[in-house]
Formats: sequence, C-alpha cells, structure tokens
Amino acid sequence: MPASGSLWARLFNFGAWARLDPCAPDSSCQNPLYRDWIPSKAWDSAWGEQISNDPGEERQIDDEDAEEIDKLIRSLDVWPRAVIVGRFVLRSDIPRLDVDAAVRALADLIEREWTIDVNSGHRR
Repeated sequence: MPASGSLWARLFNFGAWARLDPCAPDSSCQNPLYRDWIPSKAWDSAWGEQISNDPGEERQIDDEDAEEIDKLIRSLDVWPRAVIVGRFVLRSDIPRLDVDAAVRALADLIEREWTIDVNSGHRR
C-alpha cells in the first residue's frame, strides 16, 4: 500500500480542499455593516464549529493528494461516493457504519490501483 498517511487523514484533507472556494469575494466586497463585527459578541457565538484564529493551528492542505483522492472518489460507485462527499465535504451526519463501508470501498479501490501499478511496473 502507498505510504501516504492514513486514509482518514487523506479524506479530511480532501474535504478541506473541496470546501475551499478560490473565487470567494474578498473583504473589499464585504458589506460595511459587518466590517466591525466581533464574532465573540454575536448572539450565536457559542454555537457551531469553533474556529481558531491562531494561524499556526491551521492545517496545510495537500493539493496534490486531495486531487488524487478526488480522482479515486470519482471512480467509485454512486453510493460510496455520495457517502464520502456527504461526510467529508458537506459534513453531514451520516451513520458510522455507512461511512466505514464507503471508506472501505475506497481503500479497496486504492489497493487494486496500487497492485495494478506495482505489477505493471508503473509508479504513482
């Protein structure tokens, strides 16, 4: 098997990569009403995902690995592909058994691809 880290870590990296929007508007398009908004003072500050403001805590996204995982996910059947995208990209609450089965299908696909590459003499 390829030594590129755990598949779960690669899937979380893929999810972060897929959620990036390089065409999102920057702060120059921001409504002036929100310019001085302080998130901790908002009425819903205790709800939702806690996001750190410490830039040292941010994980770097491995674009090449995410693109490779994306290519593999696109070659999966519809059900495991939908489960993986729902869980890791859309962050939907999907039953653990379904996620495990979809990740296992992806792992099997990676194993087959890697075996074919090794047997044919090609390296990925």
